Amino acid sequence: MADPDIERWKNRGAISIWRYQDFPRNYYGYHLTADAQGCVFLLGLIELFRNAHYPARKVVKLAAPTSDHLAIPNCPQECIPAHTAVFRFRRDYPESHWLIGETDGQVTIDSGAIGLGDLVRGLTDITLGKGDWATGDGNHGLWFWWHPHPNKNGEQNASGKDYISGV
Repeated sequence: MADPDIERWKNRGAISIWRYQDFPRNYYGYHLTADAQGCVFLLGLIELFRNAHYPARKVVKLAAPTSDHLAIPNCPQECIPAHTAVFRFRRDYPESHWLIGETDGQVTIDSGAIGLGDLVRGLTDITLGKGDWATGDGNHGLWFWWHPHPNKNGEQNASGKDYISGV
């Protein structure tokens, strides 16, 4: 049975997930960035997952990363964007469960409680103009990257990176 609150949760903002051709050594796994609305959307979804009485699943529409997004990690390999992401959480998963994979442009992220915490930390870092770290191992890693233009007026923090206020 699906949780009705999760079913009603509507996709907002721009969220991008991609990988690089052949999973190069210093750019293994998958990469995520989101604008302010995308971060708020995913943080709210994770909160719903944590409170769900049933196994939680949500398909999320993704935006292709732009050249500005890809300039941040600056990988020379070809970018392979995902078009949708399926986030899944079950209370009966071991806390440390983490699996990320891709089929036909759809990324699936299965997470236990620890992984949800890492997602919250990563999304919060994005809102603060931080990133360049990953959760998971090898090709099952998920990198978090700050968004180059997270707010409409393009304000920047002291590091020169755009920031999101009030999130």
